[in-house]
Amino acid sequence: MKRRKSLNALLNQHQLDGLLITHPPHIVWATGFVSTNALVYIDQTGSVLVTDSRYAEAASQLDIPFILAHQENLAHALAAKLTTKQRIGYLPDVVSVEALQQMKTELKGHTLVPCSHILRDAIAVKDATEIKQLQHAQ
Repeated sequence: MKRRKSLNALLNQHQLDGLLITHPPHIVWATGFVSTNALVYIDQTGSVLVTDSRYAEAASQLDIPFILAHQENLAHALAAKLTTKQRIGYLPDVVSVEALQQMKTELKGHTLVPCSHILRDAIAVKDATEIKQLQHAQ
């Protein structure tokens, strides 16, 4: 719940309708979902995970809605869900040129806004579980 509030505050601060997270470590931080092929879209009303069928069972264990898509077409599946034009933040330092081009093509009509360090401060704040995990790892 704290992460949800933190993310909502970031959306407001950056005047975004939503945030697209594609980097696996950031997806784990935001959802707990571990995958090599996923994206998460977060807006003021909640989150949606988009992944492929290889991860269907793991996705079903989460407490957020998910969409199963073809492996190479995650952004297309997300675009079908977004019914109004959105101002969408993304993390350019962790998106390949190819992935960015695909996002621009699939999310045509939406405004993609580069937000290089939008998650940095939120991720830096550790909860009790994360602190225990870090202490255990030492």
